[in-house]
Amino acid sequence: MHVPPEVTAAMRGAESALRAVFGEHGVPVSGPYDRGRGPGVQIEVDTVDDPAQGVYVGWYVGSAAAKAAVAALALRRSDDLAIRVHGERTVEGLATVRAVLAEAGVRFEEVEDDYRPFTVRVPHEQFNRGAS
Repeated sequence: MHVPPEVTAAMRGAESALRAVFGEHGVPVSGPYDRGRGPGVQIEVDTVDDPAQGVYVGWYVGSAAAKAAVAALALRRSDDLAIRVHGERTVEGLATVRAVLAEAGVRFEEVEDDYRPFTVRVPHEQFNRGAS
């Protein structure tokens, strides 16, 4: 079951506002299913009616780095440089996400679970003030 249409619309409005914020700061944003893309912000809108619903912002390291890390994991090479680089770039990217959001005055919350590691939750309500 999903949230009501008006909540979905509010979340999508927040997603658009976030895309604009990152665009104003020169930080690339793309969808979660874009293939062959470079590094940048990834915004996910979870409309399932459960406690995890919301707007999440994370960092994608780019297709090349992601493929290299997955290949190393598939070969059970946990000490492979590709895995370390992937992790370091993800942490650095999320620091950029936090910095841009803070500078823009956007409230965000740290995610405290393993379902969405390396993401922050952005309360969508802050973008819809005055909306009915």
